[in-house]
Amino acid sequence: MLMTSTDVSKAQWDSDTLIFRYQSPAPLAMEWLSLAFSANNRLRFIDAPSHIPLKVVERLGKSKMECKCKEHRVEGCYEVKIQGMGWGQYSAEGVKIRGLVLDILDVFEEEGWTIYASVDQKVGGEGSGGGDTDTWHCCRPKGWVPGMPVYHN
Repeated sequence: MLMTSTDVSKAQWDSDTLIFRYQSPAPLAMEWLSLAFSANNRLRFIDAPSHIPLKVVERLGKSKMECKCKEHRVEGCYEVKIQGMGWGQYSAEGVKIRGLVLDILDVFEEEGWTIYASVDQKVGGEGSGGGDTDTWHCCRPKGWVPGMPVYHN
């Protein structure tokens, strides 16, 4: 089980340290997906059921955000581009981004998902600006169906 992810270094190009512990009996079997806040204005859904990114686009569209979803270069990876926004914004756009995060969390919870860990694991690369954004690793119990409780780990 992951106890915590932590940044114990302020070095440029570092990533988080993950601290795990053994648990017996083992926890329930889980399904997993990841959401990376990529480039400057993209959400990358990895191993997510295909309806999840589409539901996120629909929800964000109701907030008057222009979003486009396409299957990424890798099967099972969907990318949503959000027009006119960037993760590094400090103005009114930054407030919209925080609202976007809440909308994503609402969609995830409606579908039984919870964030298991939020990890800075990017080191440089595709417009990341040094890896300043986290990747969410989310889970839900295998066999979850609507109406079942959502457990936060």
